[in-house]
Amino acid sequence: MDNPLGKYFSGEDKNTFVEKNITPKNIIKINAQGTTPHKEKYFLIVNVDKHNDSVEGFYINSQITDFAKRRPQILELNLGIKSEAYPFIKKESFIDFSQIKNEKYSYIYTDLIENPSWVLNPIEAEDLKEIKNRVNKSSLYSPKDKDLINKL
Repeated sequence: MDNPLGKYFSGEDKNTFVEKNITPKNIIKINAQGTTPHKEKYFLIVNVDKHNDSVEGFYINSQITDFAKRRPQILELNLGIKSEAYPFIKKESFIDFSQIKNEKYSYIYTDLIENPSWVLNPIEAEDLKEIKNRVNKSSLYSPKDKDLINKL
C-alpha cells in the first residue's frame, strides 16, 4: 500500500512514531497472520510484549461470523462500532473480543514502518468500558485474561 505519510518521516522519527503507537488501547491496521488466509485487519491492541515478539488484541470485523451468531456466549463478546466514532471504517463493524488474538510485534512494527497511516484511533472510552463489563460477566475468560483486559 502506498502511503503518503511515510515520505514525511525520517527513519528515526518513523521508528519513534511506530514504537509509540504500538500500545494498548490503540487501533491499528495490520497484515493479520492469525487469519487464514492472511489479510489486512483492524486490530485493537490489548497487550504488548516486545521481548517475546508478541502483541495481543482483538480483530475488528465487518460482520459477525455465523459461528458466533449460533453461540450466545460468543455473540455477546462482539461490540458494534460505527464510522462516526471510527472514521476508518466504512460501515458498522464489530470488535470481536471473544478471544485474545496474538500477532508478532516484529510483523506489526514492519507493517507500520511501511504504512504509518495504519495507526488509526485509540478506542473510545465508552466502548472500552463496555468491553470490560462484558468480559467480566463472561465465563469464557480466565481470571488472568480478565485482569489483562481490566488493566486497559
